[in-house]
Amino acid sequence: MMDDETLIELRALRARAYGPDADIDADPAARARLAELESSARAAASAPEPARPTPADGPGLDNGQAPEDALAPDAAAEPAAASSSSTRRSACSPTEPTA
Repeated sequence: MMDDETLIELRALRARAYGPDADIDADPAARARLAELESSARAAASAPEPARPTPADGPGLDNGQAPEDALAPDAAAEPAAASSSSTRRSACSPTEPTA
C-alpha cells in the first residue's frame, strides 16, 4: 500500500498526464515517475491481502490462556464451585433408600 504522500504525488502526475491541462509530455522525468508509481499501484492492487486475524490471534490471548479462559476469566472458578456444591448436595441427600 502506498503512503499518503506518494498517493498525492500520483494524483498530481495523473492530472498532469490525463487532465484538461495535460503538460506531462514536455517533462520526461515526470512521465517516468508516473509510470513507476502506476506500476507500483498496480502491483499493490494485485497483491493478495494479508490474512485477517482469527479470534485465536486476538488481543489478550498471548498470555497463555485458552480462548475460553480469556473471554471469561471466572469460568475456571465456576466448575469448581459447581462440583463442590453438587458434592454437598449429594452428601445431604441419601443415595440409598433407608429401611
